[in-house]
Amino acid sequence: MKKLLNTIILTLVGTFVFSQNISVEKFRCIEEDISARTSKIKDMNGELCALIIVNTPVQGFEFSVANIEKTEQKTGEIWLFVSPGVKFITIKHRDLGSLRNYPFPMSIKSGTTYEMVLKTAKITQIVEEAVTEQYLIIKS
Repeated sequence: MKKLLNTIILTLVGTFVFSQNISVEKFRCIEEDISARTSKIKDMNGELCALIIVNTPVQGFEFSVANIEKTEQKTGEIWLFVSPGVKFITIKHRDLGSLRNYPFPMSIKSGTTYEMVLKTAKITQIVEEAVTEQYLIIKS
């Protein structure tokens, strides 16, 4: 029983620590931005899509939304055209992990532009030189 409890606690702590690599710093409606209305991208029901502009300097994100119609990669941001009325979004990254089922703090409306600012952990790459030669020293 004690081992099971320890396993559950370690799993939860590991999941909590790993999910802190991606977080939503700010989500707001940009009423003066008409990009969603001028794009004229419609969902499968014929409704005008909402536009979520994801601000992040990191590339390589994947998004899972109930109905995502189009994704455009721009400099420093990602444009997501989604069906109005979506409630949640899942954000995934190969190196940073995932943020599952982030609930939108407001209702997503047709033809409206929203801004989502992502806060992420810093990604550093370490390049190590590969060993190309090996040798053996024998002392007798």
